Amino acid sequence: MEELTNTLATYIFENRGNGVNADGSVIVGYADLPVAGQQEAYRWSVADGMEGLGTHLGGEPTSTAYDVNSGGDVIVGLYYPSESISEAFRWTLEGGAQGLGFLTGTAESVATAVSANGDIVVGYAYPDYKNGLSEREAFRWTEATGCVGLGRLSGDDRSEAKGISADGSTIVGYSQNSSGRHEAFRWTASEGLIGLGDFAGGSEISIAEDASADGSVIVGYSNSDEGPEAFIWDESSGLMNLQDVLVHEHGLDLTGWSLTYGLAVSDNGKVIVGFGTNPDGDWEGWIAWLEIDDDEDGIKDDWEIEHFGSITNCVPTDDSDGDRYTNYEEYINDTQPHQFDIGSAMLWTAVEVGWKSVAGTNYQIQSTTDLSDSNGWENVGDAIIGNGSINTMIFSTRTNEAQKYFRIILAP
Repeated sequence: MEELTNTLATYIFENRGNGVNADGSVIVGYADLPVAGQQEAYRWSVADGMEGLGTHLGGEPTSTAYDVNSGGDVIVGLYYPSESISEAFRWTLEGGAQGLGFLTGTAESVATAVSANGDIVVGYAYPDYKNGLSEREAFRWTEATGCVGLGRLSGDDRSEAKGISADGSTIVGYSQNSSGRHEAFRWTASEGLIGLGDFAGGSEISIAEDASADGSVIVGYSNSDEGPEAFIWDESSGLMNLQDVLVHEHGLDLTGWSLTYGLAVSDNGKVIVGFGTNPDGDWEGWIAWLEIDDDEDGIKDDWEIEHFGSITNCVPTDDSDGDRYTNYEEYINDTQPHQFDIGSAMLWTAVEVGWKSVAGTNYQIQSTTDLSDSNGWENVGDAIIGNGSINTMIFSTRTNEAQKYFRIILAP
């Protein structure tokens, strides 16, 4: 654990990290300033350390950053354009900060999360500071549409967007009624706002905090008889207690632990972080792997250990039993990598390249695994003579090969 020292003030005051980009090189949050009650949004990077985004941003000397996009060059949060009036902002490395405005009938707004490419911002807006806990509404912002309200669940008078999937398709948060019931929601363009329910027992509270890259996995927390507990949600299983999943489906011994709050999930939906109480009764951050693949070879570590003794002894492309099925194919097919098998189907995928051609013109198909390498294109097969209609070529490839890109060029 490395301390991010507050370098924005003459003295050491409190500072907080609220968001981190995809590769962990950029962290955003706020740092307290010497004047009581004032704080500044910051961007911390491995290369440059802590840098303030500007205390004023055009208004009062207080701002807070809540999230950062995948590349680390778009940051969202709130600032105060005038006394006691907050406004959502979007800051870019190239253009600085811009206020995102408000929903109709509101006077304040907060940006809480941003999509991976930085183009979609979510948060909430409300009428004024004194009435900030009611009539709150989640919003979605783009350059083209501005702030657009997402509504509330039936019977509720407030909603708040807490997170957004990397692809921008799914927004998560909670909706609340006047009696204090909170219900986690997911929003998509096709379905609108959908409630996710809550745990049985306890007060009726559930809050969704984050979603996987495609929105298929959502994490947060919900109250049960034991108080708040972390949850994981997917379309097929619905709302599940994360601790129960880890104990009953993955065999972990979590005696004494309480995984109280689930706060974020990785893009692939397999890694979840949060905080709770450890066996000593102390608050502690935790990280949970639903599927561990430390060597990132596409094969789960526990399968490699079971069949090969360690993750380093299993080479995905090897055919350990000589049956013409690679270890990767044995893993996918759930067959034995050290037992000759003849009953499992080979796993193939195929790509078809097609283009409108001119009769008699020569075309060459090329492929590369890296679009950033302009010299990495290689010819695939021989040149093809155009037939005056649609020329096509189908390439079969194994599922564990590297992703490829194709292009067609004119050949001599």
